[in-house]
Amino acid sequence: MTLSKEGSKIAETVTDIYGDFKFDKLEDGSGSYSVEIAASGHDSKTVSAELGESIYLGEIRL
Repeated sequence: MTLSKEGSKIAETVTDIYGDFKFDKLEDGSGSYSVEIAASGHDSKTVSAELGESIYLGEIRL
């Protein structure tokens, strides 16, 4: 999992055993982000999100 803002990578993380992930310490209302999901044996996928207070991206299938 890679988090980017305006084309610049700002954080990386891995999912837990359930596929859940989070990025901490993002400022509320800080705008648009892109999250790239990559897994071995699958094509990567990128989703966009607009951050308010907190956001749930839903189920993302690769």
